[in-house]
Amino acid sequence: MNKKMLAIALSFMTALPAGQTYAENTSISAYPAILQIKANPGADVIAPVSIRNNGEEEVTLNILIRPFISSVNHTGSVSFVPTNQIPKAELEFVNGLRITDKDKDIKSINLYPNESKNLQIMFTAPEKATDYYLSLAFISQSKIEENNSKETVTTVNTGVATNMLISIQDGRQKTSGVITEFEASKLVVNNSPTMELLVANTGNTYASVKGTVSIYNVFGKQIASLPLKETFVLAKESRNLTTLLPQKARNEIVWNEKFLLGAYKAKATVIFDNVHTTRAETMFFSIPLIILGVVSISIFVILGILFRVINKLNFQKK
Repeated sequence: MNKKMLAIALSFMTALPAGQTYAENTSISAYPAILQIKANPGADVIAPVSIRNNGEEEVTLNILIRPFISSVNHTGSVSFVPTNQIPKAELEFVNGLRITDKDKDIKSINLYPNESKNLQIMFTAPEKATDYYLSLAFISQSKIEENNSKETVTTVNTGVATNMLISIQDGRQKTSGVITEFEASKLVVNNSPTMELLVANTGNTYASVKGTVSIYNVFGKQIASLPLKETFVLAKESRNLTTLLPQKARNEIVWNEKFLLGAYKAKATVIFDNVHTTRAETMFFSIPLIILGVVSISIFVILGILFRVINKLNFQKK
């Protein structure tokens, strides 16, 4: 059996507490924030992950592995699957994952200030081709004793996670996707147009997605190109890509153009895994009333002055 395995670490951030987290005097970072693992069925997989205590105090972190799904708002945030709703096969896979520190299986880890540790995620890929989306969470707990009570309350005060996108592939994986919605505000008055772009991953494995939104004037000339930051869309899930513009995190594309007049066309191009491209376009009409008003008033003032000058000259000739 082919035992090839590919593990790719990318530092894209997600809506989970991934990458780096601060709490009081504690700062913990994990790398990568997102770990891609693609393996053949039956392959023995070893993937690295590092954890660092950037704070001033010693911390003990419990290690938890939880499946996650995309949130219903399609903005890239995720939510954990309740334990009683995890499918049996996926639960068996999660329970079979090993986290090791120098070849020793661990369930928790102790870190001194400014100490880093390189851990390994180890498992044997199942024979059935499928995807697993898991969060490897490092959780710090502190015990706080109330002054006026003998009871001790345990609270979670710090946590950081590496999100794992695991794909067991047998050669039948298909990359495909569509733009399900691309809309622009049809009439724009006095400000920039807003657009919303929603895509769906119709393939049977997760995909990296990137693209651009290009703006064309009535003569067909491209006057702007807005890049969409690369992200991931889980299999059979949708994603609102307009939260990925470099200007701000929001649910709409906002083009910061001060003067727009006339009809414009916006074209969206989205690429899945660098192999599948989908396109869509929309139209909008812009009227900068404030600017036109200022220009009109200025013209009337200038014309008024000219008429007064002309009338004065004509009167002097008489």
